[in-house]
Amino acid sequence: MTLSNEVYSLYSTAGGLISVPNFHYGYFEAYVNLNKGGGWHNAFWLMCGNGSKTVYTNTHTEIDIFEIETSKPKETTNNMNFWLGNGNRARGYSSAHRPGKDITEWNLYSALWTEERVVFFENEKLIWDYTFGPQAWTHNYINIWLTTVANAAFRIDDSALPSSMRVGNVSYYQKDYLVRMDMNSLTPHKPVSHFEYPL
Repeated sequence: MTLSNEVYSLYSTAGGLISVPNFHYGYFEAYVNLNKGGGWHNAFWLMCGNGSKTVYTNTHTEIDIFEIETSKPKETTNNMNFWLGNGNRARGYSSAHRPGKDITEWNLYSALWTEERVVFFENEKLIWDYTFGPQAWTHNYINIWLTTVANAAFRIDDSALPSSMRVGNVSYYQKDYLVRMDMNSLTPHKPVSHFEYPL
């Protein structure tokens, strides 16, 4: 995804990727190499939606596997946001840490989502283990988002442009679960257990 100093509606341009299929409990990971230069908000996150807008009226689940401001390259944030389903956020929880490697190098960011917790990893190192009850909020089927946008709170370093947020591979591994039987045909129905989209 290329970041440039062309301006659209007063904002510098960048972009994002959003999965077409949506997913539920499982393990999500992406190899990401972030751009040089300050002023950009980069994220690998999970939320229902196709990108026509950010928060939908049926949104309840948002899992931010990472959020990184390139103006603060020494801080990575992981977030859990719970939405009310009417476009308003009920509450959110965050954990910040210092990245183990330079964000402009290739890094593996991942999270394991179950009925009762989300466990965040960076380069296979456990970063944050957030637990909750299964009744805590509605657990949406969610799309995978990888985005980079200009952050108006920070000055964009035009001298570093054009630059790119590069994504090497995105994978999803479905959590084990009970197989549903079609009682008419007695045929087990099970969604694909592995999603991988090499870019």
